[in-house]
Amino acid sequence: MKKTVKGFCSVLTLFLLAIPVISHACPGCAEAANESLARGFNNSILFLMAMPFTIVGGVALCLVVMHRRQQLAMKTNAKVSPITSEKEEERT
Repeated sequence: MKKTVKGFCSVLTLFLLAIPVISHACPGCAEAANESLARGFNNSILFLMAMPFTIVGGVALCLVVMHRRQQLAMKTNAKVSPITSEKEEERT
């Protein structure tokens, strides 16, 4: 039992001594004194997080515009080509 407690205390002590080293592994923590570099890291993270939403939003906007154009053309009785793939067009 004493051996287990002594081993646990040793591991805990090493971990507590390593915390400053672990925190400097993070670029934001290591360069906290340099505010412009930390701001650059934060902005780049926000930019990377925004890209998937921008791409999905662009695709959704494209689909909505195509659907609205098709609906408008159907209301004005204009010839409308339905949204189909090339394979479906070849079959007809």
